[in-house]
Amino acid sequence: MLREMLAREQDTVSDLRARLDAEAEERRRLTALLTYQPEKPSPAPVPEPASVPQPQAQPRQRTWWQRLRGVEA
Repeated sequence: MLREMLAREQDTVSDLRARLDAEAEERRRLTALLTYQPEKPSPAPVPEPASVPQPQAQPRQRTWWQRLRGVEA
């Protein structure tokens, strides 16, 4: 009788361990799936233009509201 109870308990423990292992594996798979972020190729460096002349700063134009109110820019 005790041996039967011990055998049932061992079967229960074995079953619970197998379920726990299966759950842990499923959790790892789902975590990997949800956090999947493929590596993006690094963008090619943009070459700096060789001494491109800067455009002359234009005086700021007034908006229609400033014109209506007579405000200088």
